[in-house]
Amino acid sequence: RENNALKIACTALVTGRLDTPLQVTFSDIQGHSGIADTAAVLQSARNRPLTSEILKEQLGRLGNTPFYLADLNVQIAERVMMPLSELNIVRRRAIEGLSADILKQYPKRNARLDNIKLFNDSPKSLPKKRPQQNLSVWVADYQGVVAAATSGANLIYAGGDELTDFHWNADNLADAIQMAHQHGARLVIGLPRINREG
Repeated sequence: RENNALKIACTALVTGRLDTPLQVTFSDIQGHSGIADTAAVLQSARNRPLTSEILKEQLGRLGNTPFYLADLNVQIAERVMMPLSELNIVRRRAIEGLSADILKQYPKRNARLDNIKLFNDSPKSLPKKRPQQNLSVWVADYQGVVAAATSGANLIYAGGDELTDFHWNADNLADAIQMAHQHGARLVIGLPRINREG
């Protein structure tokens, strides 16, 4: 069973009339939305008309997305039908639209590493290491790098999960690299860990 506490709640609005495409709109609480129409049109149902239960089952299949279906609003004509394959396609496209709308608020930034002097770990670059010592430390911020380097750590992992108010940027990253190398330590930039459900 999925853990919805780790996901974003969204609502689905389903609209459509006979001989028109079915339209699905997914929205989150912040007002972001994604809209998609089916390629096929709604037709009169001969035996299995679309119901709220069928729509909830098909549109609620959001397993590999960061969303879960919290509410469903159905505004369609009675006794109409739509192939389930069309519902799957329209769900996927509407969710992609919602994701894109959410991501619009985060402008893309090109990573700029050209102003950071990269350390190639060559013997000329490193002062001689202290013998018989092998200490690796994971720190969250620049002060942690200073403390680890001055305490004799050989390998310092910095960053990763930012659980403090400190945030890395090009300047303090360059300072951290210099601090580590002055004390004969290697500095490795840690990436955020991936949390998997289950």
